[in-house]
Formats: sequence, structure tokens, C-alpha cells
Amino acid sequence: MKLREWREKMGLSQRELAERLGLTHGAVYQLEKGLIHPKAETAQHIVAETNKEVSYEDLYGPKAAA
Repeated sequence: MKLREWREKMGLSQRELAERLGLTHGAVYQLEKGLIHPKAETAQHIVAETNKEVSYEDLYGPKAAA
């Protein structure tokens, strides 16, 4: 599941998600658009926060699962 899909499913705004993840609103926007990839520590936090509904593959692309 993509980060934006999960956020919308949970009824969170980008700002609310940013607060939960300790990121800026701009960073969440860029992550959702695929403009940036999170650092490993941030990716781990996202995967944990979403109860693994958002995977490393969702954050980095198909090669991340290899």
C-alpha cells in the first residue's frame, strides 16, 4: 500500500502524518509524490507506524524487496 493510500485510509492529513512520523509536511508531500526516498531510519519508522501496511518496496520500489 502506498503511503498516501494508508494516510487517507486512516483519515490523516499530511500534517498529522508528519507529526506522527517526526517529519515536516513538505517531507511527507515529497515522499507521497516519490520525489524523495526516506532514510533507512525513517523508512523503518514508517513501516512500523503503519503496521507494515506500507512496505519498504512501497517506499523504495520493487528492487528494495530483493
